Amino acid sequence: MTTTAYELGRSNTVSITNEMQSHPSIYEPDAWTGMGVITPGGILAGTWKIERYLIVELKQEGNKAIAIAHDIDEYGIGDTVQDAMSDLLTSMVDCRLSLEKRADKIAEEELRTLKLLKETILHVTSP
Repeated sequence: MTTTAYELGRSNTVSITNEMQSHPSIYEPDAWTGMGVITPGGILAGTWKIERYLIVELKQEGNKAIAIAHDIDEYGIGDTVQDAMSDLLTSMVDCRLSLEKRADKIAEEELRTLKLLKETILHVTSP
């Protein structure tokens, strides 16, 4: 198995497996699905650091690439895999900030998501 690395932001690398499989739909014969890994250590927007590996489902719907992090129930959409992954990471930061603001009012499932986000992305003061 080989991987392709995509650069996201300043130093975050996303490795995408090359084991893309055909989509079973006869309506989208060129569609694909696959898996990707966001690696720890990258810096997002200068203030967020990736702390742990994150497995991401990648797929095509129509002419858009979609990146889905099932364990935190977030996704990103873009014209390319790189755009979808960047959108996913932005969504993760937005979700964490939103949940932190409402932490005393959210249900158990959202508290679990907040805990996972805190383990996955860390706010840092400087890269």
